[in-house]
Amino acid sequence: MKIAICEIGSRNHYVYLETLINILKDDNKIYIYTRKETRDLINADLVNSPQISLYLKTNRSLSGFLHEVKKSIEKERIDILFLTTVQTSIHNFIFFRPKTKMFLTIHNINAWLSNNTDERSLKYFLKGCTRRIILKNMTGICVLEQNLKHYIESNHLYTRTVLLTPFMISREKDDQEQNNDKLQLVVPGQIDKKRRKYDRILAAVKLLKNYKNRFTVILLGRPVGAYGQEVINECNKLVKEGLDIRYYNEFISDSDYEETMKNSHIILSDLVETLNYDGYREQYGKSKSTGVFFNIIKYGLPAVINDEIEIDSLLQEVVTSYTNIDNLRAAIESFILEQDKIQEFKNKAKYLSQEFSIRAKKELIKQIDSIMQDRNK
Repeated sequence: MKIAICEIGSRNHYVYLETLINILKDDNKIYIYTRKETRDLINADLVNSPQISLYLKTNRSLSGFLHEVKKSIEKERIDILFLTTVQTSIHNFIFFRPKTKMFLTIHNINAWLSNNTDERSLKYFLKGCTRRIILKNMTGICVLEQNLKHYIESNHLYTRTVLLTPFMISREKDDQEQNNDKLQLVVPGQIDKKRRKYDRILAAVKLLKNYKNRFTVILLGRPVGAYGQEVINECNKLVKEGLDIRYYNEFISDSDYEETMKNSHIILSDLVETLNYDGYREQYGKSKSTGVFFNIIKYGLPAVINDEIEIDSLLQEVVTSYTNIDNLRAAIESFILEQDKIQEFKNKAKYLSQEFSIRAKKELIKQIDSIMQDRNK
């Protein structure tokens, strides 16, 4: 089968592109349409494998590049095309209609599929109309989590095929971890008040001063705006009290991010429940995916997450939920006091992340096979 993947919308989605290649490359010819800066982030051995054909967007306009993509797809007689990111300059995709089956990844469910907007404006109205036109050109859509698929189905938002295409899957090779005497707690993601809250995390950490030599907290994301700096200032106060809190003031390199995640024991998170996107209210874990979920999958780490966020049922065994500061303090304290059980917990997380990855891969391949069989009838 000939499968094409087009990722020209977000540099940060190179991980998703890499995931799709890994899932689909067996027994298929894969055609990749992307930017050079995205290509450079993907594993070189994967990109250079013989079953991969690569087409790079250079200095051409987006509309010009899409025209070339259309010609290439029809020339190569591609069976299925995955459009992984259509979030900016979306008007360019209105007339993108190559003769193949197309599946668009939806990252904000309500913005694309719901009519219930919180904000009425001509700008958002026109964007909504554009999205509806693009959707009509699609054979179906892709979502990143089972919860999102359930949200679409339970609210009757879409009648065509919905595929589950995970943003990340577990690492095939288990990298050797460094020996950490301290419990290492990591809070991944930018320090951005639109996405995360830090007051409860820092308050809970402060209550654990008696254990200050037994754990480390790492904020794995640069501060954004005034709120980000406020969080850093609070961290500095706790550091002066003897707590081991580490943070970054600048953009974190991929290698530093990977190294920190691989050597951490527990993911900490306090996500905002909702996010406004183009006038639509998106809810993490329901209509929008969370980075925490992806990190559990990729790194096989257990997590402590605020209870407003829904997690895939398969992973609930390795997720501890909290409702307030005291719950969070108690959860962290239990990990500090029972560090001998942490490896067992991590092993469970790794096993479940592998199970999720196997399930997602099998389901996607099965659905694609079914789609192709229906076409050939």
